[in-house]
Amino acid sequence: MRSRARAAVLLLALACLVPAAPLAGQVVWGVHATRANEFGGGSWGGGVQLGLDVPVLPVSVLAAADYLFPDCGDAGDCSFWGGSLDANLALPFPVVHPYATGGLVYRHFDTGDDAEAIGKSGLALGLGVQVSLLALKAYVEGRYEFVNAPDDQVVWRIGLHF
Repeated sequence: MRSRARAAVLLLALACLVPAAPLAGQVVWGVHATRANEFGGGSWGGGVQLGLDVPVLPVSVLAAADYLFPDCGDAGDCSFWGGSLDANLALPFPVVHPYATGGLVYRHFDTGDDAEAIGKSGLALGLGVQVSLLALKAYVEGRYEFVNAPDDQVVWRIGLHF
């Protein structure tokens, strides 16, 4: 009985000594520039991402937030923002990683002309490519978002993961 208790204490002590460094390579965060085709021909913006790479599989899960700066015309007070939760499935090549992405998306549109703001959720599907250079990863992706608020849209992201 005493040997089991000692073994349990030893295993617990070893588990406490294991650093969390392996998780550092699995947590992904980054910034990106965004281009969407809403509000009269398109809007530029930016955003952030936070995610997790699955250790053994070429899969990552990412949450992203975007804020875009639409041309409001005479309204002058419109807004366009949103977020997504996506899963990426990459081809396991050494430096260049093409991937497919898909997930849930939410977009909020406010035309600024005393009309009620529109918030819609939907699905997104897309393709991208990521280039890994040491601890820095650059990527570009194109997505088609099925949000119907007021129209489905194409969204481009170009960014960096750290």
